[in-house]
Amino acid sequence: MAFAVVVGSGGGAEVATGADAPGVDEWYYLQKKAHDWLSADLATVEKLLASNDANARSRAIGTLRDWLADPDFATVRDPVSRKNMPIEERTMWERFWAKVQSAIPTK
Repeated sequence: MAFAVVVGSGGGAEVATGADAPGVDEWYYLQKKAHDWLSADLATVEKLLASNDANARSRAIGTLRDWLADPDFATVRDPVSRKNMPIEERTMWERFWAKVQSAIPTK
């Protein structure tokens, strides 16, 4: 999943350079795929947060916090990094990260 974000964002020079770098179509595909994977994971995490299992809830919160700190997701998480994205893609990621933030319990 992080690989799709890194390569799809044009980052990870050690992963994709020169002829191996993704073209525009592949970039959109990888970004969409990463979003789909993270969204599916978020749905699972939200179910764990709603469970009666304190361990499961704790792991779920840890997962969300990890996503918010993971440097591999910076290109799709950080507003400065997203500013050059097409508006549809930028909005898609803004909504996703807002859901992640709101899923973390405040207490």
